[in-house]
Amino acid sequence: MRLDRLLPAGACLLGLFMVFRETLFSGGAIQINDAADPRFNEFLLEHSWRWLRGETAGGLFDLPMGYPTLNTLAYSEPMFSFGPLYWPFRALGFSTAASYSYWLVAMAAVNFGCFYVFMRKALGQERLAASVAAFLFAFGLPRVAQIGHSQLWPQPYVVLVLWGMYVLFVAAAAKKRTRRFAAAAVIAGLVLEAWGCLYSAIFIGYACL
Repeated sequence: MRLDRLLPAGACLLGLFMVFRETLFSGGAIQINDAADPRFNEFLLEHSWRWLRGETAGGLFDLPMGYPTLNTLAYSEPMFSFGPLYWPFRALGFSTAASYSYWLVAMAAVNFGCFYVFMRKALGQERLAASVAAFLFAFGLPRVAQIGHSQLWPQPYVVLVLWGMYVLFVAAAAKKRTRRFAAAAVIAGLVLEAWGCLYSAIFIGYACL
């Protein structure tokens, strides 16, 4: 096996160790957070899990902390589309705190993987360049600095939008069917991002324009 084939996995594991070594070695007991956004975002992810299981009295947007006021989730970030990487840990029996910690780890790995594929498949970069770019995207200081604001942590839908914009405005030789799929990807990425972090989706929409 050529060593360069191990570059993506090695770079991703290195980044996860650098950022999450305390979380990984404590069995998810230590969360990298503060007393504000992380606790609230953990509550939102847990609310979506309990809503899926039918354990909430109201609808998805009716947070129990706002009772009896309805539709209180509309005042905040939904975090719903970020839940698919949180729900499996709860289904496996992990606590809310551990599930949130492992969600951060899993999302970082997904961020890396998505951007690596974008660099390789869309931009045609070699493994080394794509690995370095994905490492900086997933584990660079601008990203890690936002770990306490975990609504900004997930990036796969942003990469989906980037791919769609690239196909539409840069890859002129793309087939008509591919361009239609790219347009749908931009719309889907913006919608999914809005269901996770609304103001992030707004900024990405402005960037697209």
